[in-house]
Amino acid sequence: MSLIIFSNDLRNKNSYGIGEIIHFLKKNIKIKKKINIEVVNFRNLLFKIDKIKKSRLVHIHGCWSLIHLIIFLISKIYRKKIYFSPHGMLMPHALKIKKLKKKIALIIYQKKILDNCDKIIVNSNLEKKFIKKFSINKKISIIPHGININKKNFFKKNNNKKIKFLFYSRIHPIKGLFELINIWSKSKTLKKMDLHIYGNIEDQTYFNKIKPLFKNNIKYLGPINSQNKYRLLKKYNVLIYPSYSENFGIIILEALNAGLYVLIRKNLPWKKLNSKFGKLININKNSLEKNIISLGKKVKSEKINHNKKYLRNYLISNFGWKKISNLYLKIYNI
Repeated sequence: MSLIIFSNDLRNKNSYGIGEIIHFLKKNIKIKKKINIEVVNFRNLLFKIDKIKKSRLVHIHGCWSLIHLIIFLISKIYRKKIYFSPHGMLMPHALKIKKLKKKIALIIYQKKILDNCDKIIVNSNLEKKFIKKFSINKKISIIPHGININKKNFFKKNNNKKIKFLFYSRIHPIKGLFELINIWSKSKTLKKMDLHIYGNIEDQTYFNKIKPLFKNNIKYLGPINSQNKYRLLKKYNVLIYPSYSENFGIIILEALNAGLYVLIRKNLPWKKLNSKFGKLININKNSLEKNIISLGKKVKSEKINHNKKYLRNYLISNFGWKKISNLYLKIYNI
Protein backbone atom coordinates (compact mmCIF):
# COMPACT_ATOMS: atom_id res chain seq x y z
CA MET A 1 0.00 0.00 0.00
CA SER A 2 1.32 3.44 -0.90
CA LEU A 3 0.58 6.88 0.54
CA ILE A 4 1.82 10.07 -1.11
CA ILE A 5 2.53 13.05 1.12
CA PHE A 6 3.11 16.22 -0.87
CA SER A 7 4.58 19.51 0.33
CA ASN A 8 6.92 22.12 -1.06
CA ASP A 9 7.88 23.01 2.56
CA LEU A 10 10.15 20.21 3.75
CA ARG A 11 12.28 22.00 6.31
CA ASN A 12 14.04 19.98 9.00
CA LYS A 13 12.11 18.25 11.75
CA ASN A 14 13.00 20.95 14.28
CA SER A 15 11.11 23.63 12.37
CA TYR A 16 7.60 24.76 13.24
CA GLY A 17 6.49 24.01 9.72
CA ILE A 18 5.00 21.23 7.72
CA GLY A 19 8.36 19.47 7.60
CA GLU A 20 8.12 18.57 11.29
CA ILE A 21 4.68 16.97 10.84
CA ILE A 22 5.78 15.03 7.76
CA HIS A 23 8.98 13.81 9.45
CA PHE A 24 7.19 12.32 12.45
CA LEU A 25 4.21 11.05 10.46
CA LYS A 26 6.53 9.18 8.14
CA LYS A 27 8.51 7.78 11.06
CA ASN A 28 5.55 6.71 13.23
CA ILE A 29 3.24 5.39 10.52
CA LYS A 30 6.02 3.24 9.06
CA ILE A 31 6.69 1.75 12.49
CA LYS A 32 3.02 0.96 13.07
CA LYS A 33 2.06 -0.22 9.59
CA LYS A 34 4.00 -1.50 6.61
CA ILE A 35 3.03 1.37 4.37
CA ASN A 36 5.14 2.78 1.59
CA ILE A 37 5.16 6.54 2.18
CA GLU A 38 6.48 8.72 -0.61
CA VAL A 39 7.24 12.37 0.14
CA VAL A 40 6.91 14.43 -3.02
CA ASN A 41 7.94 18.04 -3.57
CA PHE A 42 8.66 20.35 -6.48
CA ARG A 43 12.21 19.02 -7.01
CA ASN A 44 11.31 15.35 -7.33
CA LEU A 45 7.80 15.55 -8.81
CA LEU A 46 8.75 14.43 -12.33
CA PHE A 47 10.45 11.33 -10.94
CA LYS A 48 7.47 10.37 -8.78
CA ILE A 49 4.46 10.72 -11.06
CA ASP A 50 4.45 6.92 -11.41
CA LYS A 51 4.37 6.64 -7.61
CA ILE A 52 1.28 8.86 -7.54
CA LYS A 53 -0.32 6.61 -10.16
CA LYS A 54 0.24 3.56 -7.92
CA SER A 55 -0.74 5.23 -4.66
CA ARG A 56 -4.00 4.87 -2.76
CA LEU A 57 -4.16 8.38 -1.37
CA VAL A 58 -2.46 11.76 -1.88
CA HIS A 59 -2.23 14.19 1.05
CA ILE A 60 -1.37 17.77 0.02
CA HIS A 61 0.17 20.01 2.71
CA GLY A 62 0.14 23.79 2.33
CA CYS A 63 -1.27 26.49 0.06
CA TRP A 64 -0.40 29.26 -2.38
CA SER A 65 1.73 27.48 -4.94
CA LEU A 66 0.81 26.36 -8.45
CA ILE A 67 2.63 23.12 -7.70
CA HIS A 68 -0.27 22.23 -5.36
CA LEU A 69 -2.64 22.62 -8.30
CA ILE A 70 -0.41 20.41 -10.48
CA ILE A 71 -0.37 17.65 -7.83
CA PHE A 72 -4.12 18.03 -7.40
CA LEU A 73 -4.78 17.68 -11.16
CA ILE A 74 -2.42 14.70 -11.54
CA SER A 75 -4.18 12.99 -8.61
CA LYS A 76 -7.59 13.72 -10.13
CA ILE A 77 -6.51 12.30 -13.50
CA TYR A 78 -5.52 9.05 -11.78
CA ARG A 79 -8.69 9.15 -9.63
CA LYS A 80 -6.85 9.15 -6.32
CA LYS A 81 -8.30 10.16 -2.98
CA ILE A 82 -7.04 13.65 -2.13
CA TYR A 83 -6.68 15.03 1.38
CA PHE A 84 -5.66 18.62 2.01
CA SER A 85 -4.08 20.35 5.05
CA PRO A 86 -3.79 24.18 4.95
CA HIS A 87 -1.70 24.47 8.16
CA GLY A 88 -3.08 27.87 9.10
CA MET A 89 -2.41 29.40 5.68
CA LEU A 90 -6.09 30.31 5.28
CA MET A 91 -6.39 32.04 8.65
CA PRO A 92 -7.23 35.80 8.55
CA HIS A 93 -3.76 36.90 9.70
CA ALA A 94 -2.09 34.76 7.01
CA LEU A 95 -4.36 36.10 4.27
CA LYS A 96 -3.26 39.68 5.00
CA ILE A 97 0.29 38.85 3.89
CA LYS A 98 0.59 39.30 0.08
CA LYS A 99 -3.16 39.91 0.10
CA LEU A 100 -3.68 40.54 -3.63
CA LYS A 101 -1.64 37.52 -4.71
CA LYS A 102 -3.65 35.25 -2.41
CA LYS A 103 -6.97 36.73 -3.51
CA ILE A 104 -6.10 35.88 -7.14
CA ALA A 105 -4.82 32.39 -6.17
CA LEU A 106 -8.08 31.67 -4.30
CA ILE A 107 -10.12 32.49 -7.40
CA ILE A 108 -7.88 30.65 -9.88
CA TYR A 109 -7.08 27.39 -8.05
CA GLN A 110 -6.99 27.33 -4.24
CA LYS A 111 -10.76 27.30 -3.75
CA LYS A 112 -11.08 24.53 -6.37
CA ILE A 113 -8.70 22.37 -4.33
CA LEU A 114 -10.67 23.09 -1.14
CA ASP A 115 -14.05 22.33 -2.70
CA ASN A 116 -13.03 19.21 -4.59
CA CYS A 117 -10.68 17.29 -2.29
CA ASP A 118 -12.03 14.26 -0.42
CA LYS A 119 -11.16 15.62 3.02
CA ILE A 120 -9.71 18.74 4.64
CA ILE A 121 -7.60 18.24 7.78
CA VAL A 122 -7.14 21.21 10.10
CA ASN A 123 -5.36 21.70 13.45
CA SER A 124 -8.18 23.25 15.51
CA ASN A 125 -11.87 24.13 15.71
CA LEU A 126 -10.96 27.76 15.06
CA GLU A 127 -9.23 26.87 11.80
CA LYS A 128 -12.24 24.74 10.81
CA LYS A 129 -14.51 27.76 11.39
CA PHE A 130 -12.50 29.90 8.95
CA ILE A 131 -12.19 27.15 6.33
CA LYS A 132 -15.99 26.98 6.20
CA LYS A 133 -16.02 30.60 5.02
CA PHE A 134 -14.04 29.64 1.91
CA SER A 135 -15.29 26.22 0.99
CA ILE A 136 -18.50 24.29 0.43
CA ASN A 137 -16.62 21.11 1.41
CA LYS A 138 -18.21 19.67 4.56
CA LYS A 139 -15.66 16.88 5.08
CA ILE A 140 -13.39 18.61 7.59
CA SER A 141 -11.50 16.71 10.30
CA ILE A 142 -9.47 18.12 13.19
CA ILE A 143 -6.06 16.73 14.13
CA PRO A 144 -3.89 18.86 16.44
CA HIS A 145 -0.17 19.40 15.97
CA GLY A 146 1.99 16.73 17.61
CA ILE A 147 5.16 17.07 19.62
CA ASN A 148 8.13 14.94 20.61
CA ILE A 149 7.65 14.68 24.36
CA ASN A 150 10.59 16.22 26.19
CA LYS A 151 12.17 13.41 28.24
CA LYS A 152 15.38 15.14 29.29
CA ASN A 153 15.04 16.87 32.68
CA PHE A 154 11.23 17.05 32.34
CA PHE A 155 10.78 16.54 36.08
CA LYS A 156 13.66 18.83 37.03
CA LYS A 157 12.38 21.40 39.51
CA ASN A 158 12.57 25.10 38.65
CA ASN A 159 14.17 26.75 41.69
CA ASN A 160 13.60 30.36 40.66
CA LYS A 161 13.05 32.46 43.81
CA LYS A 162 11.49 35.15 41.67
CA ILE A 163 8.90 34.28 39.02
CA LYS A 164 10.38 34.56 35.51
CA PHE A 165 8.22 35.45 32.50
CA LEU A 166 8.92 34.65 28.88
CA PHE A 167 7.60 35.78 25.50
CA TYR A 168 8.80 33.41 22.81
CA SER A 169 7.75 33.77 19.18
CA ARG A 170 8.65 35.52 15.96
CA ILE A 171 8.63 39.31 16.27
CA HIS A 172 5.65 40.27 14.12
CA PRO A 173 2.55 42.48 14.67
CA ILE A 174 0.21 39.46 14.73
CA LYS A 175 1.91 38.20 17.92
CA GLY A 176 0.67 41.13 20.06
CA LEU A 177 4.06 41.90 21.60
CA PHE A 178 3.78 45.71 21.42
CA GLU A 179 0.51 45.62 23.38
CA LEU A 180 2.06 43.35 26.02
CA ILE A 181 5.21 45.46 26.48
CA ASN A 182 3.22 48.70 26.49
CA ILE A 183 1.08 47.43 29.39
CA TRP A 184 4.07 45.89 31.19
CA SER A 185 6.20 49.06 31.05
CA LYS A 186 3.43 51.29 32.45
CA SER A 187 2.21 49.02 35.26
CA LYS A 188 3.64 49.62 38.75
CA THR A 189 2.95 45.97 39.62
CA LEU A 190 4.56 44.54 36.49
CA LYS A 191 7.59 46.84 36.67
CA LYS A 192 8.78 44.58 39.51
CA MET A 193 8.68 41.55 37.21
CA ASP A 194 11.16 40.52 34.50
CA LEU A 195 9.88 39.85 31.00
CA HIS A 196 12.40 38.27 28.63
CA ILE A 197 11.67 38.24 24.91
CA TYR A 198 13.01 35.70 22.41
CA GLY A 199 12.31 35.33 18.71
CA ASN A 200 13.38 36.00 15.15
CA ILE A 201 12.74 39.58 13.99
CA GLU A 202 10.43 39.19 10.97
CA ASP A 203 9.28 42.81 10.86
CA GLN A 204 12.11 45.30 11.51
CA THR A 205 9.78 48.33 11.43
CA TYR A 206 7.61 46.73 14.12
CA PHE A 207 10.69 45.86 16.20
CA ASN A 208 11.89 49.48 15.97
CA LYS A 209 8.50 50.55 17.35
CA ILE A 210 8.92 48.20 20.33
CA LYS A 211 12.58 48.98 21.05
CA PRO A 212 12.05 52.26 23.00
CA LEU A 213 9.88 50.35 25.50
CA PHE A 214 12.70 48.00 26.53
CA LYS A 215 13.84 48.64 30.11
CA ASN A 216 15.90 46.87 32.79
CA ASN A 217 13.04 44.45 33.42
CA ILE A 218 11.99 44.09 29.73
CA LYS A 219 14.73 42.66 27.53
CA TYR A 220 15.02 41.25 24.03
CA LEU A 221 17.53 38.37 24.13
CA GLY A 222 17.53 37.26 20.49
CA PRO A 223 16.25 34.13 18.72
CA ILE A 224 16.12 30.70 20.34
CA ASN A 225 18.37 28.05 18.85
CA SER A 226 16.43 24.83 18.29
CA GLN A 227 19.35 22.83 19.72
CA ASN A 228 19.13 24.40 23.19
CA LYS A 229 15.46 25.39 23.12
CA TYR A 230 14.23 23.26 26.04
CA ARG A 231 17.27 23.97 28.18
CA LEU A 232 16.52 27.68 27.84
CA LEU A 233 12.75 27.38 28.29
CA LYS A 234 13.21 25.51 31.56
CA LYS A 235 14.84 28.59 33.10
CA TYR A 236 11.41 30.26 33.10
CA ASN A 237 8.18 29.74 35.00
CA VAL A 238 5.56 31.25 32.70
CA LEU A 239 5.04 31.79 28.97
CA ILE A 240 2.92 34.84 28.12
CA TYR A 241 1.52 34.53 24.62
CA PRO A 242 -0.62 37.50 23.49
CA SER A 243 -0.93 36.48 19.82
CA TYR A 244 -4.04 37.84 18.09
CA SER A 245 -4.56 34.76 15.95
CA GLU A 246 -3.27 31.18 15.62
CA ASN A 247 -4.58 28.11 13.85
CA PHE A 248 -3.04 26.06 16.71
CA GLY A 249 -0.10 27.60 18.56
CA ILE A 250 2.83 25.17 18.57
CA ILE A 251 4.79 27.52 20.86
CA ILE A 252 2.19 26.98 23.60
CA LEU A 253 2.68 23.23 23.24
CA GLU A 254 6.47 23.61 23.41
CA ALA A 255 6.21 25.70 26.59
CA LEU A 256 4.02 23.05 28.22
CA ASN A 257 6.53 20.45 27.06
CA ALA A 258 9.19 22.35 29.00
CA GLY A 259 6.97 22.35 32.12
CA LEU A 260 5.99 26.05 31.95
CA TYR A 261 2.66 27.51 32.98
CA VAL A 262 1.06 29.41 30.06
CA LEU A 263 -0.95 32.64 30.00
CA ILE A 264 -2.49 33.01 26.55
CA ARG A 265 -4.95 35.35 24.86
CA LYS A 266 -8.58 34.25 25.19
CA ASN A 267 -9.33 34.00 21.47
CA LEU A 268 -6.68 31.32 20.79
CA PRO A 269 -7.85 27.73 20.08
CA TRP A 270 -6.97 26.31 23.51
CA LYS A 271 -10.40 26.37 25.17
CA LYS A 272 -9.85 22.88 26.62
CA LEU A 273 -6.52 23.75 28.21
CA ASN A 274 -6.34 22.17 31.67
CA SER A 275 -6.39 25.00 34.26
CA LYS A 276 -3.55 23.29 36.15
CA PHE A 277 -1.21 24.06 33.26
CA GLY A 278 -2.38 27.43 31.99
CA LYS A 279 -5.08 30.01 31.56
CA LEU A 280 -6.77 31.94 28.76
CA ILE A 281 -6.91 35.61 29.68
CA ASN A 282 -7.69 39.08 28.33
CA ILE A 283 -4.50 40.96 27.51
CA ASN A 284 -5.12 44.17 29.45
CA LYS A 285 -3.60 45.85 32.51
CA ASN A 286 -6.11 44.56 35.11
CA SER A 287 -6.14 40.99 33.82
CA LEU A 288 -2.34 40.74 33.54
CA GLU A 289 -1.75 42.20 37.01
CA LYS A 290 -4.37 39.97 38.64
CA ASN A 291 -3.10 36.76 37.03
CA ILE A 292 0.57 37.54 37.58
CA ILE A 293 0.06 38.34 41.29
CA SER A 294 -1.80 35.02 41.59
CA LEU A 295 1.04 33.18 39.83
CA GLY A 296 3.60 34.85 42.11
CA LYS A 297 1.84 33.33 45.10
CA LYS A 298 1.83 29.93 43.42
CA VAL A 299 5.57 30.08 42.82
CA LYS A 300 6.23 30.91 46.48
CA SER A 301 4.05 28.02 47.61
CA GLU A 302 5.63 25.78 44.91
CA LYS A 303 2.19 24.99 43.49
CA ILE A 304 3.30 26.00 40.00
CA ASN A 305 5.85 23.15 40.01
CA HIS A 306 3.40 20.44 40.97
CA ASN A 307 1.80 17.73 38.85
CA LYS A 308 4.65 17.39 36.34
CA LYS A 309 3.78 13.72 35.94
CA TYR A 310 0.16 14.65 35.24
CA LEU A 311 1.32 17.29 32.72
CA ARG A 312 3.55 14.80 30.93
CA ASN A 313 0.70 12.27 30.71
CA TYR A 314 -1.61 15.03 29.43
CA LEU A 315 0.87 15.85 26.65
CA ILE A 316 1.45 12.21 25.69
CA SER A 317 -2.26 11.36 25.57
CA ASN A 318 -3.26 14.48 23.60
CA PHE A 319 -0.25 15.56 21.53
CA GLY A 320 2.34 12.75 21.49
CA TRP A 321 3.26 11.63 17.98
CA LYS A 322 1.96 8.13 18.66
CA LYS A 323 -1.47 9.61 19.39
CA ILE A 324 -1.35 11.98 16.40
CA SER A 325 -0.13 9.24 14.03
CA ASN A 326 -3.04 7.03 15.12
CA LEU A 327 -5.48 9.84 14.32
CA TYR A 328 -4.01 10.13 10.81
CA LEU A 329 -4.12 6.34 10.33
CA LYS A 330 -7.80 6.38 11.26
CA ILE A 331 -8.57 9.18 8.80
CA TYR A 332 -6.47 7.51 6.09
CA ASN A 333 -8.47 4.34 6.85
CA ILE A 334 -5.31 2.21 6.91
